[in-house]
Amino acid sequence: MLAVVLVLIAGVLLFSCSRESISEVVFPRKYETWIKQYAAENDLPPDLVYAIVYCESRFDPDAVSSVGARGLMQLMEPTFEWVRDRLEGEENTRYDDMFDPEINLKYGCRLFGLLLQEYKTVPNALCAYHAGWGMARKWLDNPQYAPDGENIENIPYKDTAAYVENVTKTAEIYRKLYNME
Repeated sequence: MLAVVLVLIAGVLLFSCSRESISEVVFPRKYETWIKQYAAENDLPPDLVYAIVYCESRFDPDAVSSVGARGLMQLMEPTFEWVRDRLEGEENTRYDDMFDPEINLKYGCRLFGLLLQEYKTVPNALCAYHAGWGMARKWLDNPQYAPDGENIENIPYKDTAAYVENVTKTAEIYRKLYNME
């Protein structure tokens, strides 16, 4: 009996919620101010940053991957240090700061902005973000993976191929849901 009542209450609540509030629960826009700021500073579309954060950590600033990547955008320590060396006034920032949402977004957006400059397309940059710069470069240099030498079309790592597809689809959802054209 209690289960039936709970299902009815959940149904009424769900039915009474607007499409917008349901969208915010399923595809949140947490950290909107920082995402907009650091996306703009690095010439990135905000929907892409939301998608990376969604796919990397589901907006959990305390997320730690099985290999030790930290925070919203899941940066590894060597990558963090590489980005820190390219940001002015960051010499006192430590890897533990990757759990701070603003700092993580600042570093993650800077990293992805540099990857996009280097690799020219979002899918190529996503490959580099997920599999590493060196691996993406090898794939671009191999006609088996990048027949035209400019676009990685055949991603040999299944997890990276799935990552690129998931981020791309999630960015499209954010773009449509929130009119981020």
